[in-house]
Amino acid sequence: MSSFYGGYVHAVDAKGRFSIPAQIRNGLSEFARNAFIVLPGADGCLAAYPLDEWEDREKFMRAFPEADVSRYYMRVALRRARHLRMDGHKRVLIPPELLATVGIKDSVLILGQLDHIEFWDPATYEEYERSRGITPEEALEEITRRMTDRGPARGRDEA
Repeated sequence: MSSFYGGYVHAVDAKGRFSIPAQIRNGLSEFARNAFIVLPGADGCLAAYPLDEWEDREKFMRAFPEADVSRYYMRVALRRARHLRMDGHKRVLIPPELLATVGIKDSVLILGQLDHIEFWDPATYEEYERSRGITPEEALEEITRRMTDRGPARGRDEA
């Protein structure tokens, strides 16, 4: 199982490549094989799932109910999904159209999110954090309250 945390800003070269920091690479499991599935994520970022974690995400999506909203999500999200592998210099190459969907140009904020990595335009992320209107402590209190109200703990994809 892969596990990621931390935030790191790196330069993006003219081809759309950037290095994955050692602290993030160290979180990759051997089953990930230095490869990711990258697709638009929530709130204006790209989400990169290592292959071992993508298998779990894919099982979750395959269990979606047969409904219009499920088909819509799958079509829109998976249309932009790309399989990427780190090169010998530990860089990933993100297609320009994918970078453009989230406004990443010459620098990228790489955020570890336990089971996946997020790629953000640094200014977009700063605005996201400013616009929340809640402190991290208040957010944790709300999450704890919701989990207590809901009963036994479940993974966030099962909620």
